[in-house]
Amino acid sequence: YITTEFFLKQKKQFTFRNKIGELGGDISITANLLFREKEGSVHRYLFATNADAMGKSIQGAGGAIVFGTAVNTIVSSSTANDRVLETSPRDWLKRIHSELHNIFLSFNGSMLLSAAFLLLNEHNGKAYYINAEHPWTILLRDLKATFIEHELMARKLGADMPGYDVEVKEFSFCPGDVLFMASDGRDDIILQEGENDERVINEDETAILNIIERGAGELPQIIELLQNVGSFSDDISFIRVEIKDFNPQPIAIATDLPVAKVQQQLSMVKDLIRQKDFSAAEIELQKISNEFNVETIPQYYVLLSRIQLHSNELELARQSIEKAIQLGHEVAATYKSLGNILYKLRKKQEAIEAWHKSLALNPNDEALRNLLDSIK
Repeated sequence: YITTEFFLKQKKQFTFRNKIGELGGDISITANLLFREKEGSVHRYLFATNADAMGKSIQGAGGAIVFGTAVNTIVSSSTANDRVLETSPRDWLKRIHSELHNIFLSFNGSMLLSAAFLLLNEHNGKAYYINAEHPWTILLRDLKATFIEHELMARKLGADMPGYDVEVKEFSFCPGDVLFMASDGRDDIILQEGENDERVINEDETAILNIIERGAGELPQIIELLQNVGSFSDDISFIRVEIKDFNPQPIAIATDLPVAKVQQQLSMVKDLIRQKDFSAAEIELQKISNEFNVETIPQYYVLLSRIQLHSNELELARQSIEKAIQLGHEVAATYKSLGNILYKLRKKQEAIEAWHKSLALNPNDEALRNLLDSIK
């Protein structure tokens, strides 16, 4: 239903033991993730990211290695054992951006990286994306190329901009659409070289649109056309995503749970907790546990943690809320609860980390932001 194609050429080449290699800061990664939709069905999403680490050769390669390692760690955790993520695609995308941004912040400005992130639903074409100061993403529809972004959405990863909130955009793709994510090497083409190392480099960032149209969206032809225009002055990378058609069926995930019934009963437990009737809530939650297999239901562990916290069983409450997160319940409220529990356990630094993850998912939580400011 959806196909991907890559092109990568790093500017720096080297020879080692009679083998030719390349060194640079461009990197592209794709993966498939499963998300549970609001009505309970499971949909498959394509995750794609194209990134460009700042700096020459070794420095850029170092940034690409850090980025690739972190992305693959997060993706591996999100896909292990055919895991179905219970968080929303929007929240998952904000979370991966936040975690990567915090990693690059730790380099204190010495390592920056631009990147574009995409989550694309293969069943209906709905997409979520973040562009962190990366060249704009290109849509080819009916052989007409256009940018899908028109304004800055986020600063580079590692750029310390207090109070700057990342924005997740939505876009709807159609069968036949082709999407291109690429580094700035696509624009930095050397048009002319003269004496004394004088060079004329393309400054028209819209020129790539004409190249893609002339290449009819085919990546080999696009690369050939770029090389005909001039030579590459920088690392260059592309991800080409083609939506051939939509998958008409949700992904079948084997389960022995009558999901609707369990969710209905868990909602009743949630209401009891909201009414502060923890004794009744514990009894009802135990009934659910006895009647159904709840091993893969994160909401069960969220409610169990609330009950354990009320009984001051802090370590058990921590284990339950962490189990919910492992099962994909990566939302602001869950990380906030984890932070509260960790703080009660006198694990201040771990609590702060959990609260920061919550704030990344819900930047409008002024009470939490004030709490963090007061305990630093």
